[in-house]
Amino acid sequence: MPLPLVYYVRVASRSRYFACFLYFLPMSRMLSRRYTNTESSEWLAQRLVKLEISSYEEFANLVGLDRGTISRYFRHDRRPSIDVIAPLCEVLEVSPETLLIVLGALDKR
Repeated sequence: MPLPLVYYVRVASRSRYFACFLYFLPMSRMLSRRYTNTESSEWLAQRLVKLEISSYEEFANLVGLDRGTISRYFRHDRRPSIDVIAPLCEVLEVSPETLLIVLGALDKR
């Protein structure tokens, strides 16, 4: 945890001052509203359990891609092309928007 900086702020028109503690976090953490690669991988694992897909290999076969390519998508090492979005959505039973959010291409709602 970053060290706090203390600022004294005068509240309204009163003469009392109150201490405000401000913590500075990395900007990427403060501004990031996108899934991390860990969150994406966890989401995929939960989704596969819900859909009763027993392995990543089975999932890859259903989508028509190799396992490594799918792994790179959910690790955020690679973005899927537009022609891959539809098969992924169909097998995962999610909307394209949801998939793009999970893959880190769009901000979380």
